[in-house]
Amino acid sequence: MLPRQALPFTADALTAAVDEDLARSDMAIHLVGSRYGARPEDDERSIPHLQLDLAAARAAGSGLVQLIWIPEGLEPSDDEQRTLVADLQEADIGSNVEVVRA
Repeated sequence: MLPRQALPFTADALTAAVDEDLARSDMAIHLVGSRYGARPEDDERSIPHLQLDLAAARAAGSGLVQLIWIPEGLEPSDDEQRTLVADLQEADIGSNVEVVRA
């Protein structure tokens, strides 16, 4: 299970760490919650949003399987998370990506 350590808090270092973990992975599982989350320095996206984007890019190019779980009845607590959840539900996501509502 990755990551095995705390993630860096700058966008470049975070991106490098997540990319390294994704390169060693066959599947990325994202548990979507009600809050948007903390932002790394130098990026507008939250850490979970950045992880979603990096995994999606790898899924499109390398065969990584991406599973995005959104709990049924999720009530996002802020506008940014509401937008992210709506985008995930409405997006034409690639064949290696599954969005599950349960």
